[in-house]
Amino acid sequence: MTAGSGLRERKKDDTRRALVDTAYRLTLDRGYDGFTVADLAEAVGISRRTFSNYFSSRAECVLSWNLMQAEFAVGELLAAEPDEPIPALIRRLLQLVTADMDGRAADFAAVVGAHPELRAEAAVVDQKMATILAAGIAGRLGIDADDVVAESLSLFALTACRVVTDRWLADGRPGGTPGFTASLERVFLILDPVALDALRHRP
Repeated sequence: MTAGSGLRERKKDDTRRALVDTAYRLTLDRGYDGFTVADLAEAVGISRRTFSNYFSSRAECVLSWNLMQAEFAVGELLAAEPDEPIPALIRRLLQLVTADMDGRAADFAAVVGAHPELRAEAAVVDQKMATILAAGIAGRLGIDADDVVAESLSLFALTACRVVTDRWLADGRPGGTPGFTASLERVFLILDPVALDALRHRP
């Protein structure tokens, strides 16, 4: 890659991130129906046509926030110390997921759950996140990316987060972030961390 092409790629990444961050903020400040693609493009300083180079719809841009959070979590997963026990790693990743559930992250999840267009897009994004997470789990455990264990664990993690979030929001956010964290940790007790550690060390 040349210096020029590298700079262009970084600029594209910066614009994409700016669009996602702005879409997230506008969704919370105005509601999903409170802004248009033109509003979003103008806020970032690009044209409506340029927006189409990054996203096919407003919903895709908004839900890309969740995709970036998944990429961050996988980065943390892969950066962990090789000998960190699986139970400790799961606990730490859950803390990342639940860190802001008393604040805007919970409000964002509520908006997504209440809007049909966003719910439909969330299902598409979940599939993308499952692929990203499965690759991260495979890398961590030292197994193939298409291993059924990696795929199953990624789908379990996403489903658990979705079910707990929906129930917690529907019940009025009982216990705030600690209550949400406790529910999610309870669901993750279904996993057998000892067996996962054994799988990781298997030749």
